[in-house]
Amino acid sequence: MGQKIVPQLPVSSDGNPLLASCQKNHDGTSRFVMVLPSDYAKDPGLALLARCEALYYGYEYPYRSFLDRHLISGDLFIDVGAHFGIYSLSAASAPCGDVCVVAIEPDPRNSRVLRLWAELNQRNEQIEIIEAACGADSGFTKLWSFSTMGHQTGALRPKEAPTASGEDIEMISVDKLLAAREGLSARRIFLKIDVEGGEPGVLDGADETLKSGRVAGVIFEKSTAYGNRDSLQELHRVSERLLELEFRLFWFPHIHMPGVLMPWISGDETGNIIAIAPSLLEAVEANPVYDSHFKTYPPPPPSISDVEERPYDRNARAKYTKRIIKAKATDGWRWCQPPNLVQGAEMRASLVMPYLLRTGTLIDIGAGTMELFRKLPIAVKYTPLDLVRFSKNTVIADLNQNQFPKGRWDMATLLGVIEYIHDVDRLFARLRSSVGRLYITYHGLSSRLSCDHEDRRGLGYVNDHSEQELVAKLLSARWEITERKNIDGLLLLCAR
Repeated sequence: MGQKIVPQLPVSSDGNPLLASCQKNHDGTSRFVMVLPSDYAKDPGLALLARCEALYYGYEYPYRSFLDRHLISGDLFIDVGAHFGIYSLSAASAPCGDVCVVAIEPDPRNSRVLRLWAELNQRNEQIEIIEAACGADSGFTKLWSFSTMGHQTGALRPKEAPTASGEDIEMISVDKLLAAREGLSARRIFLKIDVEGGEPGVLDGADETLKSGRVAGVIFEKSTAYGNRDSLQELHRVSERLLELEFRLFWFPHIHMPGVLMPWISGDETGNIIAIAPSLLEAVEANPVYDSHFKTYPPPPPSISDVEERPYDRNARAKYTKRIIKAKATDGWRWCQPPNLVQGAEMRASLVMPYLLRTGTLIDIGAGTMELFRKLPIAVKYTPLDLVRFSKNTVIADLNQNQFPKGRWDMATLLGVIEYIHDVDRLFARLRSSVGRLYITYHGLSSRLSCDHEDRRGLGYVNDHSEQELVAKLLSARWEITERKNIDGLLLLCAR
């Protein structure tokens, strides 16, 4: 229902809607303004852009925030698949100033709007616009358009193409583009690639540039275009190539929400991946949270399984969980979506309520739908902790990256969370220095659902502790057990 909301926008003198950037200058004014077609709401991509920018945190907010934080004066930003130019204008107006932008867009209708936006915002001298496709090599190809944000390039007609013949267009590669521009040779580079499944070809055509050491970061899309085995294998191939070149792969769990930058492990998710070079890694890891003031929850993009012939069943989740365990990462895609947070939440909150203090401060770790908050006495000051900003008071952190906020709380709850933590000993030790009392629910190996390790992987559980083992870990971290119950396989532990 929320996806169909169309914001009420001011209009220009000629009747076209005006969309102000969510990104602001120091004085609070918008960094740029976008002119939309009067019938923009009929275009799925433009309607999404307008909703995100006007009603939510901003279109692909955390990725644009990432660029704001890490672009420096003198950088080169190459926007492959620029569309109307929201990323190009974001980079051109970055707080650091003096960012050179090259925007590559194959659709002539889009590039006309891109030029209009650049001129309207007085950035046409700063943004070089190239009307061409981008791929593994230079030459010519065909453009097949579905909407302003939906087109593909290639000799063969995609089955979704509305017309029988595509438009002949030029194709360039990043390597050859830069080789022809000696004036850009000294600039550090950030790449953004959003080309509807053509990302592997663009990365192939940028291999020399990627090897040069000049590239600090690459943002590239994993969309539902990778919903078949062949295309997904191509994405994995170029991802492995980036790892060979010593880039590290990260992503944000929700493409449009404030959140924590996390290691990317390929699964059922869609969104953007960020390849980060060794030269930038220390700065990125020093502050991985990209936050903003609370706004309405924006619907996430569809999953790969929404378009794939194979469902994302328990067997698929078990395979993904094993990859998560190997990387010691978190399933951010699962935990950024409220429907995945509901099961058992009310029951766990009810189970722990009789043991909580009636006053004081409480941090709800992995708060999810915040069922506990609805049951607490008003005298308890509540702080939720999660991967994305679900509420005004949410603290953003990824426990599997050893992140925990500074501060002191009388109580902490871990309700249905320990099952997804790789280093439980480290977490218990960290909490000992910040929390007075600890309340835990956990499906241990004694649970009827948890006798088989493969079953646990299918549930997404990354560990297999028995009740005795979990108690021993608490005692080792200098916690004193004050309550211990096993209720139909669900372990309740209270400690101080």
